[in-house]
Amino acid sequence: MSDIALQQIKKILQVELKPVNKKLDEHSQKLDSLTLDMIDVQKKTDVLIDIQSYIEDTKEKVDDHEERIQRLENAV
Repeated sequence: MSDIALQQIKKILQVELKPVNKKLDEHSQKLDSLTLDMIDVQKKTDVLIDIQSYIEDTKEKVDDHEERIQRLENAV
């Protein structure tokens, strides 16, 4: 094939593929956004587990203190 034919094919492909490339860019941006959203959700989920553990630990401490107070009141 001649250089002219190759250049014409290249131009045609650029024109024909332009909408496809545009859609590809749009989808790539959406995918990036979704990935960031998933990372945020994972971080929040990790924090929720830590908070739940902290609440359980605090509840145990409160229960222990209430028992101790009850024993002290009974001793008085």
